[in-house]
Amino acid sequence: MRGAVVLWVVFPVAVLTSGCRTVDTQAPARMGGAREVPASVARPSGPMAYSEEAHATVQNILSRNVPPDDVTSELIELFAGGEAQLAVEASKALEGRQLTEAHLGRLEAIVKAEDARTRNISPRGTDDFTRVPLERAWEAWADGRLAGKSAGAGVEWLIGQLRGQLGGVLRERAGRRLEKIGDPAVPALARVLQTDKGSAQVSAGGTLAYIGTPQARQALERWALPNLDGISDPRLLRATVFWLGKVKSQAAFDPLDDFLQKHVDDQFGQVAVSALHKINGEKARRTLAKFIATCTLDSEHEYAIATYVAAARELARLGDERGKRALRKAASSRIVQVRRRVANAIYLGLGEEGRPLLVKLAGDADPEVAKQGKWWLNELHIRAEQRKADDARARAH
Repeated sequence: MRGAVVLWVVFPVAVLTSGCRTVDTQAPARMGGAREVPASVARPSGPMAYSEEAHATVQNILSRNVPPDDVTSELIELFAGGEAQLAVEASKALEGRQLTEAHLGRLEAIVKAEDARTRNISPRGTDDFTRVPLERAWEAWADGRLAGKSAGAGVEWLIGQLRGQLGGVLRERAGRRLEKIGDPAVPALARVLQTDKGSAQVSAGGTLAYIGTPQARQALERWALPNLDGISDPRLLRATVFWLGKVKSQAAFDPLDDFLQKHVDDQFGQVAVSALHKINGEKARRTLAKFIATCTLDSEHEYAIATYVAAARELARLGDERGKRALRKAASSRIVQVRRRVANAIYLGLGEEGRPLLVKLAGDADPEVAKQGKWWLNELHIRAEQRKADDARARAH
């Protein structure tokens, strides 16, 4: 059929379904700003559970005695209803079907409409699937547009998505496809990082960090290291520090060490702590221990507390007793803001050893402290049960 493409003849990039990637707590995600989502709450449930009604709707469309193009058009319309289950079933049914230019044009219109509808929704929660129709429609549209393109043309189309006017959800999905492409996408991403501003620049840098190859790391270093002290956009600066840690840039260690000394009392300190630990934990040990030793922890300043707790957490991860003592001290602090911050750090830094501290926090008089303590105590229990199940499976085999 002239003017048609087959959905399974796609650009050689894995189609990515909606999901949740965990990141370091207090660190920006691939595009900046997300917090860690514990694995225990990232499981599909609620609106994304299998729906017999949605499945029956799609099967009814597929069974109609009408031209194939009309069936495809009806499947595409299911993305426009805002129903997550219908969008999931429709995306499955579209696999292998021919898409004409008319189909692709309709998908593009739905993508733009859904993007406008969901853009002002609060940041995604673990059970928020309002964006699923948007994501699935974009994936189908992208598959169609990339089908038959050369590798270079495919990269440029995805770069156009990063630079376009669509929202961050779709820029992230384009970034994930570029991430799958890997090194062939690095020159184009480096160009965006060097020349663009705003969301496109953040998206390009995050994608390079998650590609993570030596070529991608060098592209980040060429831009970031000369500009680190001159980045005025807080979101971009925070993300840049995270990216340098993500790629374990040895060349960035000393600049980030200096950076930490200047930013212990602001929003960038905790990210610098995590980056230094990722780049070279042993080398960072001295810096982190010195910071903890000189911090009195008698301030209610949010960022100073966050940096202290991050330093204690990373030291504890190294097995350093100074970090463990600092976490115990924080759990008993008279300053409620400190106690509110420390539960997650205890979970990450001490693991099972921190159980008594989490029990203590769970019984705190402050409701937020108690909530955090109970949450991470439950996560510790889940992790322990999972470990037992894994051990049982290993013994059985």
